[in-house]
Amino acid sequence: MGFLGGVFRVMSSSLLSSLLVIPPAAPLPCYRLTCVVRRPAALFSDFAAGRQMVRCLREMDESGLTKTFCFVVMPDRFHWLFQLQHGPTLAGLACRVRSAASERLPGLRWQRHVDSARYGAHDDLRAVARHWVARPVQLGLVKSVRDYALWDACWIEK
Repeated sequence: MGFLGGVFRVMSSSLLSSLLVIPPAAPLPCYRLTCVVRRPAALFSDFAAGRQMVRCLREMDESGLTKTFCFVVMPDRFHWLFQLQHGPTLAGLACRVRSAASERLPGLRWQRHVDSARYGAHDDLRAVARHWVARPVQLGLVKSVRDYALWDACWIEK
């Protein structure tokens, strides 16, 4: 119904629906975030320290801040591909995850700069994930990704 000139008029449902077209919600953007350790260098070469970093990344998902697609924790940095959920900004999330890791690993210091990239709905996230997960092999840390424990991807069946 619509009010027009003091008289209620009934609109046809097709006219009403054409006036109320709501565009579909745009998908939330995806990001790749890379953070590098300043001190101690190669901290995550220690398996226990690397697992603490993995735990910090997983906690971001558990708290509803992110939806992780993949991550790889390298000896001196981590690469993380995720979808930022409604909540913090990318900068705020980077600060939060680095702070969480610093609380778990006393003495950990991060470089100030973080590297990030934004991916849209048309980007092939699996290809992006393959690139980052392959980094330990490309750098000669292991011969196969199967031999590297500090990574995960949502497309891997568990």
